[in-house]
Amino acid sequence: MMADSVAPAESVPAIGEVDLKVYDVAMRYTQRLDSLKAAYHHWKYVGSDTLSNPYYSSLFAAPTLLPGTLKRGIGTLPTEYGFSDAQNLRVQAIDRALLSVYGTKPWLVRKEQAEAPLPPIHILPPPPPQAAIHISQPTTPQREEPIDLVRPDFNIQTHRPNFWTFKADLSLRFMQNFISENWYKGGESNNSFLANTVLELNYDNKRKLTFTNKLEMKLGFYSSKSDSVHRYKTNTDLLRLTNKLGLQASKHWYYTIMLQSWTQFYRGYKSNNPTIFSDFGSPFETVLSLGMDYKLSVKRFTLSATLSPFALDYKFVGRRRLATSFGVDEGHHTKLDYGSTITANATWTPFTNVTLKSRLYWFTDYSRTTIEWENTISFKINEYLNTELFLYPRFDDGVKRTEGHSYLQFKEYLSLGVSFKL
Repeated sequence: MMADSVAPAESVPAIGEVDLKVYDVAMRYTQRLDSLKAAYHHWKYVGSDTLSNPYYSSLFAAPTLLPGTLKRGIGTLPTEYGFSDAQNLRVQAIDRALLSVYGTKPWLVRKEQAEAPLPPIHILPPPPPQAAIHISQPTTPQREEPIDLVRPDFNIQTHRPNFWTFKADLSLRFMQNFISENWYKGGESNNSFLANTVLELNYDNKRKLTFTNKLEMKLGFYSSKSDSVHRYKTNTDLLRLTNKLGLQASKHWYYTIMLQSWTQFYRGYKSNNPTIFSDFGSPFETVLSLGMDYKLSVKRFTLSATLSPFALDYKFVGRRRLATSFGVDEGHHTKLDYGSTITANATWTPFTNVTLKSRLYWFTDYSRTTIEWENTISFKINEYLNTELFLYPRFDDGVKRTEGHSYLQFKEYLSLGVSFKL
């Protein structure tokens, strides 16, 4: 390799500072090889001679992992060598060139310096132009400790991500009302309690797939002295499971399959009447729907609205005599309807201690319509105590209407109780 084969520095195209330094190192090393060839035309290697700067050879030798370069790259060795600024920059340029190979094309590095370590050699100042290189004997080498490539000294731990989340909300509420028999406005004493449990098990892989599961259980009883037939009757009774599988279509929209199923725990009575008006499985209703789910989450507001133009509504009534009360043909237990449905769930926290949760359900088979709008307003007193106001209007023109009443129904309660969240 001759010096006149190297392009002069002024012909080098405009490149980055790092690339120019690497080019300068390669050019100087080429010139030194040419000078060394002229000075030692009849020289033979005897095992102790070496180039004045052996670090240059790492750019042209077989790709080798050099522990010193690697340690300086990760910061376990200083990058300043105690030489002049120009010499430090050249050696740093060599390190950057080697680290680039280690990081981008590691499969090319097939040797380790630990197998045949090369001692560090002091770098001499560059000679004047066209002058032969003065070869000096190296000082007593100080071997670097070989790096352990099999067991690096890093405490690295890997954990498999868990895309499942679990939430639980439990509450128990009591109400007691005492009214004396001679109270000027009348009325009667009563006691009531309400237990409420909401369990959620959700999957979200943070890419496209979501799978949400929500189980709601509410059961409440109250007593009334005017009822001589029943000591306690239910004032709230709900067992509902919602499963929803979503595949993301855009930022806020998901292709969704949803299954909603609900019934009750206990028999339902009216005051001073032994007749059963509802029971577990009477009715039982499940709705399978296919559509799109819109999700929105801002600072204090979250919304999930599922629009399903294709829905299948299956209704079962175990007690046959109650069939007509829930829209099933007389003498039958089941009814199957096709239609459309909308289900929306929203949570809004306008203030730190006030939370509004709302659920809107709408179903139609184009001959009848069912609309439910559940609203729960919670006023938090402390970590465990809160007051809850529940408002529940409902419209259903597919059931047998009570004489003297419309299809619009309404339910409300105000309670104070304790709640726990997991």
